[in-house]
Amino acid sequence: MAARRRIVWTRGAQRELGEAIEYIAQDSVEATLRVLDDALAAARSLESLVFRGRAVPENIGLRVRRGRQIMPVAFNLLEVSMPGCPSCNAEVSPGVRWCGICHGNVLDPEVGHLAAPVRRLAAYALDILVPLVAAFLIFVVAAAGASTQGEEGGGVGLLAGILLMLGYAVWALRLFARGTTPGKKLLGMRVVREDGTPAGFLIMLVREWIGKAISGMVFSLGFLWILFDRDNQGWHDKLVSTYVVV
Repeated sequence: MAARRRIVWTRGAQRELGEAIEYIAQDSVEATLRVLDDALAAARSLESLVFRGRAVPENIGLRVRRGRQIMPVAFNLLEVSMPGCPSCNAEVSPGVRWCGICHGNVLDPEVGHLAAPVRRLAAYALDILVPLVAAFLIFVVAAAGASTQGEEGGGVGLLAGILLMLGYAVWALRLFARGTTPGKKLLGMRVVREDGTPAGFLIMLVREWIGKAISGMVFSLGFLWILFDRDNQGWHDKLVSTYVVV
């Protein structure tokens, strides 16, 4: 079960809110509901601030209007429970999505763990080598057929090689739609979005063809960035807000 940051009303805040509701309940139900809505909105605002790692105010306040009178109601700071990593129980800072110790997803452990840079490098090498090896085999088969059976044999070998390449291309495109590549698939990795869902075909297309071209422009600095980034993101990952997980 994913660890979640919870904000709990203190007893003092509950009592003060109850007194405010009793104070205005004599006027109308609508006024009472407005106070409840304001209180819930304040709680959600504090929860959002905690989740983003921002400073939380020491107290919140509501102003309850009863006729021409305005009754200020101050609420003490809500108790904030700081979560630990659900995978290794290490302490994590507010707003952090990935654990700095085990590299697991703090919000939803089922998403997985960040892939190591070495493993990603191996997958990238496979994505390049597999098509090159396939092209080399096509050339070998076509040359062997031509040397043994003449032009007809070479044509058959070339046709078989082209069909092999087309099959590989279809397989790679299907993997794109599932948020992975041939190399990543072979090494058990996948690409996910910020919410943990698999990156779709269009995101993968932009990431692999446009993003990686940008990452390789300046001495491959976009790829080297993976070594120093807290979340193991390269420039191509940051471009489309993706992570590589296992």
